[in-house]
Amino acid sequence: MSARTALLIGACSGIATAIARELAAQGWFLLLTGRDCERLDALAQDLVARGAAGAIGHTLDVRDPVAVDVFFDHLAAREQRPGIVLIAPGVMTSNEDCRRDGAALRRMVETNFSG
Repeated sequence: MSARTALLIGACSGIATAIARELAAQGWFLLLTGRDCERLDALAQDLVARGAAGAIGHTLDVRDPVAVDVFFDHLAAREQRPGIVLIAPGVMTSNEDCRRDGAALRRMVETNFSG
């Protein structure tokens, strides 16, 4: 694999998606992570159509330390290491939802601050 490689953690939406699109237009090979497999697959296809040398989605929940360790062990075994790593997982929950649903607040805090 001769293309430059970038790893984008939390690539399903937001700034990570925007950056992935910019890198795709420059011909980068993109490794994408996020919790939503379907969104990752659709994004990978979109990025290749935009010029990425390739794009692979890996389902990953940053709140799961075992899954994170397994993912990085897999990444370490690759011949080519990423030249760029963007860590941008995030969940936005409204104040009203957080007051009503403690699990929603916990998920937001765990993803945005602990994951």
